[in-house]
Amino acid sequence: MKADRFLLGVFVVVAAAAVYQGAGLPSSEWGPRLASLTALASTPAPKPYEPQSFLEAFCEAPSAAVCDGLGATGLEKAESELSEKLNEEALANVARGLGVAVPFSSGKIYADMAMVAHQAGIAPSEADVLFTEELERLLTERLGFSPSQEQAMVSTLRSALTDAVNYQGDVQPDTTDWKALAERASQPVAFLSASEFLRKGGPVKPIKGFCGKSLERYNAFFYQGKTGDRLEAVVLCPGVSLRALAAREQGRYTPDFAKQATYSLLSHELAHPIDARKHPQAYNNWMGCARQAASENSTLPVTPRKLSELSADQWSAETLAMLVEQGKVSREEVAGILAFGSLNYCLMPERKNGTHPDGRFRIDFKGRNPRLRQALGCAPLPPTTLSCGVEGSTL
Repeated sequence: MKADRFLLGVFVVVAAAAVYQGAGLPSSEWGPRLASLTALASTPAPKPYEPQSFLEAFCEAPSAAVCDGLGATGLEKAESELSEKLNEEALANVARGLGVAVPFSSGKIYADMAMVAHQAGIAPSEADVLFTEELERLLTERLGFSPSQEQAMVSTLRSALTDAVNYQGDVQPDTTDWKALAERASQPVAFLSASEFLRKGGPVKPIKGFCGKSLERYNAFFYQGKTGDRLEAVVLCPGVSLRALAAREQGRYTPDFAKQATYSLLSHELAHPIDARKHPQAYNNWMGCARQAASENSTLPVTPRKLSELSADQWSAETLAMLVEQGKVSREEVAGILAFGSLNYCLMPERKNGTHPDGRFRIDFKGRNPRLRQALGCAPLPPTTLSCGVEGSTL
């Protein structure tokens, strides 16, 4: 049995190296990713998802419930294979639609699209938009819907976030101007697919950076234009639909996977306009607790960028807790949001000079949020366990 598990681990590492090389990942990123894959390969096979059992495990050990209990390795492999097939199909469809020869796929989508653009006599930026639109169309066709069509999610989450900020005004009224922060949280933010973002004049650089060179990453990002660019939006990467489709084809997750995973992403991204980097004065009580927790987990510097991500994670937790308290979302639905929305963190180790903390630490940090734990019916944490709510440490 041990030998079989060892061979499985070797197979996963070798296969993953080929996948990452084919996806164009820099060799400097292979090490951390492969180390995570090796660790996950040695864990027991994932159990079928069941909301109540997952919640019990999440309350006890958040990152273990997500990363070890659900298993992320097989899903990422399925995503990679599906991404390659759909990218080739989208590339071929765009080329044929423009009446030009289909280029040999190099695995570098933007380079391939530049060739198509040159042959068709159009701007490379227009070819990028056409490819992104076609990829999204294929994903929507196969999945049956597009998460980016769920505009009601944004209104629901923004309202709950605003209520959560106002709640802090009651908890710690003398520490900051919570009313002003709540007003900022309540301001409408566009919710766009990647192609819609490009059509509205958004630059392709953040699409490549956040969504991946093949648009394969399960991710979303908050975009705030520079001076003279008034575009402000939460942008959903095609990889969200890709993950939902890969999971469905594996038969591993519930039909609500895409919706629940999108809720998780949006509850985080909608909080970035009020995060600790943009409004540090609002986090005087929280900052010390977050720094201590991050320092206990890693020897790498706790930078303002990392604190901004952790503060957005905290507001995501506070928002989900508010939705449960208001009766708008059930505990079982939040279980799915936490489960499926956190899987990507399992394979995201902290990198030197990186902008995000270690992924498993982020799951644990969010899972120790006192309001979220109370809303989910979790037992109190041991007195010695550091727990950071937006109001600060509970120790």
